[in-house]
Amino acid sequence: MHKNTLPPVLRRNTMQTSFALARLSRFAVTVAIAINATGFARTHEEIESLNEIRLDHETPHTKWARPYARGAIRVLFIQRLNSNVNIAATRDVVELVQRFDFDADAVLVTPRKGNAYAVTYRGESGVYGGATGEQRLARLLENPYDCYVINDHEIAGHLPRTALTTILNHVRQGAGLVLPQGEAYDAINKHASIDAEVLSTPPPRVVGEGMALRLDAGRILSLDLPYRKFHTDDDRCRIFGVEVVRDAHFAALGRAILWAADRSPSLQLDVRFDREIDWASSHEHLVDVRYSGDPAGDDVKIDVRIRSRGRGGSHVMTKPLADGGVQGGIPPLSAGDYFVESVARSDRGVEDWSVLPMTVNTIERVGRMQFEREWSEPGDPIVGTVEVRSAQHQQRTLRLQIIDRYGRGLARTDFAAPSETVDFALPTEASMPAYTAVEAILLAGDRPIHHSYAAHTIVHRHQNDFNFIMWGRLYTPRYQDIAEDFLSASGVTSRLETSEVPWVPMTRAGMTYTPYCASGLQRQHWKMAKRAHRGRLNRIDLDGDGVLKVGDDGGCWNDEPAVTARLRRWLGNERDYRRHGVLAYSMGDENETIGSCLHPACLDAYRLYLQQRYGAIERLNASWRTAFEGFGQIGLSEPDDNSEAQALAQGNHPRWLDRRSFQAWNFATYVGRFGRAALEIDPRARWGVEGTGWLDDDLDAIVRHSNWWVLYSVPASEIVRSIAPDDFRMGHFVGYSGTNPYYSLSDFWLSFLRGGNAIAWWRIDNFLAPHFGLSDGSKELVQTGRVVFDGLGRLLNIKSQMQHDGIVMLHSYASSQMASHVQPGPTYGTYSGWVTSGETELDKRGPEHEVDWALNPRGKGHMAWHRAIRAVGLQFEYVTDRMLRQGAFRPDDWKVLILSQCEAIGDREAEIIRRFVHAGGTVIADVRPGIYDGHGRLRPTGALDHVFGVNHTGNVPAVEADGTVR
Repeated sequence: MHKNTLPPVLRRNTMQTSFALARLSRFAVTVAIAINATGFARTHEEIESLNEIRLDHETPHTKWARPYARGAIRVLFIQRLNSNVNIAATRDVVELVQRFDFDADAVLVTPRKGNAYAVTYRGESGVYGGATGEQRLARLLENPYDCYVINDHEIAGHLPRTALTTILNHVRQGAGLVLPQGEAYDAINKHASIDAEVLSTPPPRVVGEGMALRLDAGRILSLDLPYRKFHTDDDRCRIFGVEVVRDAHFAALGRAILWAADRSPSLQLDVRFDREIDWASSHEHLVDVRYSGDPAGDDVKIDVRIRSRGRGGSHVMTKPLADGGVQGGIPPLSAGDYFVESVARSDRGVEDWSVLPMTVNTIERVGRMQFEREWSEPGDPIVGTVEVRSAQHQQRTLRLQIIDRYGRGLARTDFAAPSETVDFALPTEASMPAYTAVEAILLAGDRPIHHSYAAHTIVHRHQNDFNFIMWGRLYTPRYQDIAEDFLSASGVTSRLETSEVPWVPMTRAGMTYTPYCASGLQRQHWKMAKRAHRGRLNRIDLDGDGVLKVGDDGGCWNDEPAVTARLRRWLGNERDYRRHGVLAYSMGDENETIGSCLHPACLDAYRLYLQQRYGAIERLNASWRTAFEGFGQIGLSEPDDNSEAQALAQGNHPRWLDRRSFQAWNFATYVGRFGRAALEIDPRARWGVEGTGWLDDDLDAIVRHSNWWVLYSVPASEIVRSIAPDDFRMGHFVGYSGTNPYYSLSDFWLSFLRGGNAIAWWRIDNFLAPHFGLSDGSKELVQTGRVVFDGLGRLLNIKSQMQHDGIVMLHSYASSQMASHVQPGPTYGTYSGWVTSGETELDKRGPEHEVDWALNPRGKGHMAWHRAIRAVGLQFEYVTDRMLRQGAFRPDDWKVLILSQCEAIGDREAEIIRRFVHAGGTVIADVRPGIYDGHGRLRPTGALDHVFGVNHTGNVPAVEADGTVR
């Protein structure tokens, strides 16, 4: 941001200007809320959106029958919808429609009735949308389909009985029904009697295990396909991808659907070849394609290719179909397993296809490959050994090379006449991708005999880049590769998970990991009952012994050596993720940011904290109205009063506030302990908290003890970006709507424009649609944010320094506590942490959740200042009360100091502010500042009264008339 000169009005009449800016800010808010009040997507639209079948995100595929020579067929897919992360629910349908001429519709069903979490509404069944979804299903069934496909046995019994009856009636009249093998048939039969006849002869050319049935004029197929587990852990698939296996699966499923619909190809290919051959004579073998039946079109051509999950695939022939069939020679192949794929095409489309396995054998081969370590830092060599099994070592060559996911060689070493065991060291570079493999090739001259692969990770953390972090795992491993590749292409750089997730697709897509770690923190507690009293409860839960615990684990944060041992154990469980590339170690989601307990070690830490704050016991006694002889005597008002509730109730605010300040400081130092444990397992670790961060937190302390933070509150980020070191990584959680683009778009840009360089999205099923394209709520963000992902984010928010115009605001932790817990500010504003993301937010849950923008005791005074300053084209930064106390405030850098809601100011801070004014600086306050000291004790006069020309003559009762307090 460029520098601006301070307008004369701010120098001449600062108080008048502050009120004018406040009025301007209030007007801007009113306009923004009116704009935001435009409607949300209606339920019907949401249902159609989730069930929609679109081909806007195609993946590599073979068009087995698209177009189909016998014409398109109509298919209704009943797809399982998970009750939590509902991603990929319709991806099976998309994959089929990419490959087959299917006119498809989908209906999503969850195996739960009623209000299943996050996905459905009340209705008779588990159909997405409840009664409205069931009405849509009934409408679709009015026009019979050629085939119905139910993809999961658990949902078969969660369709409305009327819908099941209608489907079976259509089958009786000639439609097809395809089910998964197992319990699906029985589940349907319980709700609507089928009474179908089992066919003794299996369907011709339909592969897989199961049973075929006839129901009057229709067909039912219950089938388990041989290649359905195409998320295989086969080394070749982990490196090169699963496209070949995925193609084979859908070739078989598409044929099953066509058979059930009685629309099988009229031309039938008969592909013949030796299923097992030797590598040395592979080129002497043929593929012989014969046929029966009549094609639907003219000019039929046969295309044959051989595909491998790794190396060695080749095209065999493309020839016109002739009487008696066609033949083509198999090219030289290395040892391994292959698919021989044949497709017959005419002028009307695909007539038929065939996918059959073939194995190429050899005695000579590459044996076991081992690494000293399965991961390396960039620049470290990949060191290991590999076995070579051959009776002709002197005539062979072993080639070792680092390859990427596309098979491109990145580094290579050849070993002539290799011994039985070969030691190797292959160099790595920072430019190499994270997911690589070492490929070992046994060669006879230039011809490969056998390939072997072993994956290796080159650790990339991307800690010095702009990061877009995605929350949430997938519950569909069969499409993990598609999801991670698509997320990466959409700007996502790191995956924040709540549970175990396969790391291969993520690392292969170039992303890092941000693991949730066990940390001993407690979840935040919220009060939502009434609008006027909602907010955080700041509750600390203790066990029966008065010790802070989480579940059955954890304990006092100050009890050494037990606390360090726990943290080392917890972080040790994350050690494996280091080798996959960790952006940051997160202490967990939405945790409380204060903590203390009644353990003796915690009380000792409390006493030491007070001694450092006060220095002398006499000063503490004067503040607390106590008579302790030394800091060692200090205890709580009551032995079990962990948060000094009695002191607060009795008006002993210093004693209460000091305890609360300790709890905030104790949390921050515990974050630092966690960080030290993380550094033991990963010397380049970043760590911190996320799903936290409010204006009434001790933001300064947390920043000092962490180096990564994903906040909720936009106002809080203004403080963090101002006080954090240059290498601190921070941002916000955004997203929260898969259908309304306003929230995600505004939240993302608000975060970015406030210095966000580690922005996180909640959650993956708000970002991706069920068919794996972008959701309605993320499309525009990805389009407009492309410039950020492609380098602007790194340039501005990593490599550049945000400028200011000589305006600084004070964040006073003591003031935030007094205003939030003792009483609302005398004039306006609180430090409430309720506002999470958008500054101009209306909550779709209803008026009781709307952000209150009125300038009253529930308003947000700091946010009004933020908007007002920027409304006149200026920029500001923050300083904290701790920075003032520690001498980190540089008065020569600033022209104007704004005190918003700063009712609690310590003596040291007040003196620094007075010096700033005496040196020519301007101070603006929106309420009378410093009526409490830094410990919350009421002063006889305000600490800065004379700076503002206030002559305090005493207190008089306030009088309220016509809504005005005098």
